[in-house]
Amino acid sequence: MDFDYIGMFIRRYRQANNESLQSLADRSGVSRSMISQIESNQKSPTIVVLAKLASAMNIGLEDLVKMPDKHDEVLSFKPTDKNIV
Repeated sequence: MDFDYIGMFIRRYRQANNESLQSLADRSGVSRSMISQIESNQKSPTIVVLAKLASAMNIGLEDLVKMPDKHDEVLSFKPTDKNIV
């Protein structure tokens, strides 16, 4: 089974939040190199690693591992004066 979408989700999350690998690593307790390898689909994360990342990203584990519907589109927005709450 192909889990490339998990790495893509994590990378897009970081980019959308203007967050570095190191920042997510510091908050999650997962090494920067491991996160990089997950994002580039070089390594498959364990459930423990996924739980740490989901917690650091303030999302449910199920939201991180849920395979996106083929019709879903992931959008990321850059902060501007018009979209900051």
